[in-house]
Amino acid sequence: LDLLQEAIASGRRCGAGTLHAERELQRLRHDQVQREAAEAELLEASKGAGCKGRRRLEDAIQLAMTVGVAPKNLKAANDRLQLLITHEEKCALAAGNIRRAMHTLQKEPWKFQQIMEMVKPLQPWTPDLERLVDTCQDYMRRSSTAQNQQKEV
Repeated sequence: LDLLQEAIASGRRCGAGTLHAERELQRLRHDQVQREAAEAELLEASKGAGCKGRRRLEDAIQLAMTVGVAPKNLKAANDRLQLLITHEEKCALAAGNIRRAMHTLQKEPWKFQQIMEMVKPLQPWTPDLERLVDTCQDYMRRSSTAQNQQKEV
């Protein structure tokens, strides 16, 4: 870009037509700005988490691919995207395990404790998993309170 800028300046001093070169310089500068903006968005989106973070990262990767961001930056972003997808899959699996165990909570409350031990390292949880965990914990609290009241009577 700097060489093209110097060539345009030289051409003007010599009285040569530089319109085409000026347009090309303007296009190249615009492309550079777009690439830098895409790199910055890719970096910021890589810091995200959850469903919204994954969607933002997917969009940032698509934009980065169209404007020609360096492959190493794309690889790092794709690796982060894979981690987010894997995390969501693990959370969905844990949510399924909780749903299957919900009907046995009253008879076998230790199953919920086992599942909770598996689920704790997955934080931050997906909204679905968090809702299920909260529901089960509330049920367990109410159940233990009811049992304590029965024992007192």
